Amino acid sequence: MLALMYRRAAGRFAAVLVLGAVMGVGVADTAAPAGPPVAEGFVNAPPAEVWRLFVRGAAADTAAAAVTEPTLRIGGEIRSAYDPGAAAGDRPAARGTIVNEVLAYEPERMLALRVREVPGDFPYPEAARRTWKVMYFQPAGEGMTQVRVVVLGDGEDAQARALRELFAASERRVLERIAKPYWPKCAKCERDALEQQ
Repeated sequence: MLALMYRRAAGRFAAVLVLGAVMGVGVADTAAPAGPPVAEGFVNAPPAEVWRLFVRGAAADTAAAAVTEPTLRIGGEIRSAYDPGAAAGDRPAARGTIVNEVLAYEPERMLALRVREVPGDFPYPEAARRTWKVMYFQPAGEGMTQVRVVVLGDGEDAQARALRELFAASERRVLERIAKPYWPKCAKCERDALEQQ
């Protein structure tokens, strides 16, 4: 199931960006051709709230993950299951679960995760285990957060590059889903609108 989700991700990527632009969701594709894939967006919520959405599982729930078990410590795990029948503790091969290892974090500012385990039907499992992402949460004005996710990995073979692009596309969808409930108005936007009246 998860493999199918990632295969579909590549085809949906363009539609997500168009939908985001039409709705003003604030998600952009900022990957440079020679650099690592990047997902970047703005959320009209303070960094503490956006951090909570990513770390405590609300972001994963928003992205349709059924179970998220975060252990926020170096070497800890953030386990997300994408199968509706999944239960806490299911092994990756059993229920479409991805297990990420916490490499580093600075609360409410940065979180670095490496893929530790993937489901048996996951495309490019070896490349997945050599992949990590760094998420940055920066204040971007009153009540607003800029989120930047950089997807990195060892290897420049076709599978490794394709997998990093798929992960970045997935992060773009997560950002869109998180940002959408907070748009179109931010605190500054509302004040500006009142001042113009």
